[in-house]
Amino acid sequence: MNLSDKLWELLDEELLDKVFVVGASLRLVEYDEAYLERLEIV
Repeated sequence: MNLSDKLWELLDEELLDKVFVVGASLRLVEYDEAYLERLEIV
């Protein structure tokens, strides 16, 4: 494995982490919105 491959591997891991965090954040926001809607109904 050369240095370029190693750098791409690290970059890919960082991008995957960011995608995961963004996805998890969006799911939390959707959950919060649904929860707030339920509170308003009650």
